[in-house]
Amino acid sequence: MSISHRLFCRSECAPTRPLSDVDLMRFSRQNRPLQIEREQNGDILIMTPAGNNTGKMNQRLGRLLDGWAEQDGRGVTFDFDTGFRLPSGAIRSSNASWLVDPRSRSVTVYRTAHPPEKHTDPTSVQGDGPIRGFELVLSRLWG
Repeated sequence: MSISHRLFCRSECAPTRPLSDVDLMRFSRQNRPLQIEREQNGDILIMTPAGNNTGKMNQRLGRLLDGWAEQDGRGVTFDFDTGFRLPSGAIRSSNASWLVDPRSRSVTVYRTAHPPEKHTDPTSVQGDGPIRGFELVLSRLWG
């Protein structure tokens, strides 16, 4: 087991063994506001909190997606740091399928088994898979 960015940990001692789900949640609480995930091999991943602009944009995107999901009725949404147990045993937060960069006014779209697609200054991007029918109008994010 390895730990990335060990210097950021605030707990008395960093874990020396693979953490159970309960231990991982306890370790995460002890090290707020860092986002902590566990890989299938037990490695711990630690990410710093989002900055103000990213946090604002993530909140807005989450609000837009949640409103769409309620109206669409096919599913529910979760915030960006909700942990999900994967079939491999890893516990990870949801991964973005769109990487929005307001500085360059670009969006990179990630799809399983496809190379990333970078779009510069698009007016919107369309959801596919579970969010087919969702349209993100980018002026609402980088207005």
